[in-house]
Amino acid sequence: MGKLLGFTENDIQILMGVGKLTPLGDPAPNAPKWFAAVAMVRLAADEDWLHRTTKEIAKHWRNKLKRRTNRPHCYVIHQRFRLPHCNILGLTALSE
Repeated sequence: MGKLLGFTENDIQILMGVGKLTPLGDPAPNAPKWFAAVAMVRLAADEDWLHRTTKEIAKHWRNKLKRRTNRPHCYVIHQRFRLPHCNILGLTALSE
């Protein structure tokens, strides 16, 4: 289905998350999702919908990258070395 619309599988999940694409029925979060073929063909031909959803996907990845790069440097070091504490001014290890 993603190929028909020109999106990747990850993009389809993003579109479902923001409500631009809804699966048939009421599937559980971890269940496979099914979509009506007629609706997919209609959406693939709708240039306005494709434009809006492409902008939504770009916004998602831009925000995700922004969240990843806006962390303080010590956060990255904290995650890498699994330090028990990290403050914004520098690294401080707390003794337990």
